[in-house]
Amino acid sequence: MNLLEIPTLHSEPVISCCFESSKAIVASGCEGAQVCFTSLNDRTGIGQIQFDDDVCTSIKPSGKDGSIYFCSVGNAVYTLDVRKEFGKNSIVETFVCGDEEVNSIAINTLETKLAAGDDSGEIYCFDLDGQRGSSTADTAVKKKTTCRRVLRRGHTNVCSSVLYRKKNCNEILSGGLDCLMIRWDPDKLKIGKSWTMPGLSSGTRTINPPMIHSIDSYYSRETNKELVAVARGDGCVAMYDADAKNQHVPQRQQHARKNNAVANPDSLVWMALDDDNCHTAACNTVCFSSLQNNTRPVLLSGGNDSRLLCWDWNTETSLLYDVSNKNKINCISSIQSERESGCIGVLGDVAGRLKAILLD
Repeated sequence: MNLLEIPTLHSEPVISCCFESSKAIVASGCEGAQVCFTSLNDRTGIGQIQFDDDVCTSIKPSGKDGSIYFCSVGNAVYTLDVRKEFGKNSIVETFVCGDEEVNSIAINTLETKLAAGDDSGEIYCFDLDGQRGSSTADTAVKKKTTCRRVLRRGHTNVCSSVLYRKKNCNEILSGGLDCLMIRWDPDKLKIGKSWTMPGLSSGTRTINPPMIHSIDSYYSRETNKELVAVARGDGCVAMYDADAKNQHVPQRQQHARKNNAVANPDSLVWMALDDDNCHTAACNTVCFSSLQNNTRPVLLSGGNDSRLLCWDWNTETSLLYDVSNKNKINCISSIQSERESGCIGVLGDVAGRLKAILLD
C-alpha cells in the first residue's frame, strides 16, 4: 500500500473529505472555510466554494445526484448544487442548527434524513426534501430549514461524529469527547444503548483519555449484523456490535462502574492495542474499505502519529499495512467504485494535502 498526492486548491489543513463515485470527484473541506472539488481521474482541482469564516468540518455527497453535496460550516449545514458553477450561488439550502459549531453530519441511506452533531453534544435532526435531487442550479430556490428535533442529554461534551445506521436507517450512532458512543432512536428522542470507552493502562494510553474522534459502520447482509469502528484519543482502534443491548447492572455494582466504566465485553468485537503496533498518538479517523477479491472490508485508520494503518479485523494478524505520511492525518474516505484500479480511499492531512490510498 502506498500514497499518491492529489493536487488540490487548499492552502490550509484538510479537515474533511468524501468521494462522489459517479463523477470520480473528491470533495474536501479545510480550516479556511473552503470546500474544494478535485477530479480523481485527472488529479486536478476543478472548483471551490469559499465561505465567510469558520471551518468546513464535514462533507458528504448525495447518493442520488452526483452534483449535490452537504457540508457543515460553523453552526449550519448547507446543501450545495454544483451542476452549473462553483461559488456561493451553489448554496441552495441552509439547515439552521444551534449556537455551537457543527462537527459532523450524516445522511441516512434513503436520503430522507440529516443529522448534525455539535460542540455542545447535541444532535440536530432534519427531514430532507425528497425533490432536492431533481432541482437544477438555475431553478433551485434558496431556503432555510429549521430543525425537526434535537437529541439532548446524551453527550456531556463535544459530539465529534455522527452516522445513520445501515441496518436501521432511522437510528443514529454518535461518538463524543466524553468517551461515550450512543445509539439513538430519534423518533422517540431516546437512547437505545451507550458504550463507555474503557481507559487502558499500557504505554502512553494512561496519558490520553479514550475520547472518540470518529466512527464508521459496516453492515453484513450475510450475518445481518452491523459493526461500528471507533477512533480513540488514546490511539486505540476498536469495533463494537451496534445491535448490543444494555445489560442490567445490579445496584451494588453501579457505583463501581461509574468510577471505572468498562464496555460490555459481549459488544466489543475487536480492539487493536500496543501489541498490534497501533497508533502512538490520537487516532483521528476510521473508515471501512474493501480490498480486491476480499468480501469483507478492511478498516483504515489515521492519526496524529502521521500513520495510515490498514487492519484485517478477521484474522489473528490484524495489521496488514503501516504507511507513513509526512503529516498528521485528519480524515479518510473510502472509494469502493475504484478498487479495480487499485485506489481504495483518499486521506486529508494538516498540510492541506489530499492523497490517494493505492494498493501495491
